[in-house]
Amino acid sequence: MVGFHDIEATIVPKVGVSPSSRDTALGLVYGNPLITAIRERGTIDADTVVNEIDRAVGLECGRAPVRGPMQAIVFTAAHRGKPD
Repeated sequence: MVGFHDIEATIVPKVGVSPSSRDTALGLVYGNPLITAIRERGTIDADTVVNEIDRAVGLECGRAPVRGPMQAIVFTAAHRGKPD
């Protein structure tokens, strides 16, 4: 059995910054698995999705720079020794 103790979870707030709403949209579409879903469905062009996200983010957050809340959940623990 692996023994851990003093286990803690800490939420670390941060502000994410993107140079522009366009960069934000490009990252959201092309920078994660969303692009695979868009391509597999084949019902809309990825650049159309980028343009719509760019427009929506620009209206909600401004065109440049774009700032938004982010957070990390950091877990720490101490180990008791070798596993049994």
